[in-house]
Amino acid sequence: MLIRISKAPYSSSDCTEIIGITMRRLNSLIERGHIRASLEEGTGPGSRRQWSYDDLIRIIAIERMTSFLTADVIRQLAEFMSDPENIQPDRVLYIQPEIAIDPIVLTTESSLNPLGDLPAQKFNQASMGVVISFRQITSFLEHRLEI
Repeated sequence: MLIRISKAPYSSSDCTEIIGITMRRLNSLIERGHIRASLEEGTGPGSRRQWSYDDLIRIIAIERMTSFLTADVIRQLAEFMSDPENIQPDRVLYIQPEIAIDPIVLTTESSLNPLGDLPAQKFNQASMGVVISFRQITSFLEHRLEI
């Protein structure tokens, strides 16, 4: 079951203030196709994008990963996160950008070992990876939204 805090819609200005990025940065992520507003896409002069809570989660995850991942992997990540089931608070993504096929591994917090590591059979321990914890992103958003 998906549970989301819904004070949406959020405007683009709301997004930049909540997340702590500039409007130029938000527009850059949109122009590159890394994110899009799911409630209402701006269609021309005078129209406004309307963002959901899940969109905010996606923006934060993408923003945190842009300096670590290639554009191709970011596009894969954005597509992967378009499914709301993949961004639930108990989900953790491990990303190995050097793996060409299926660089993204989704797991739940409960499948991690006590050290917070993914079991070796799911993750190549010999390579460097990037971790996205949706619980951390959700906690950040709740704090910023004063929920």
